[in-house]
Amino acid sequence: EGRDHAIPDDVAELAADALAHRLVLTWRAAADGRAARDLVPMLLDAVRPL
Repeated sequence: EGRDHAIPDDVAELAADALAHRLVLTWRAAADGRAARDLVPMLLDAVRPL
């Protein structure tokens, strides 16, 4: 983006690629068809500053 620093939107854009492999889904989540990549945006929304 031409900046010499990262902003929260940059982190959110790369978070799924960087964090999904670190999540371990429960059997129930896997059975419900959830994927770790799909959970990362929900996690970011839960911790996003106000």
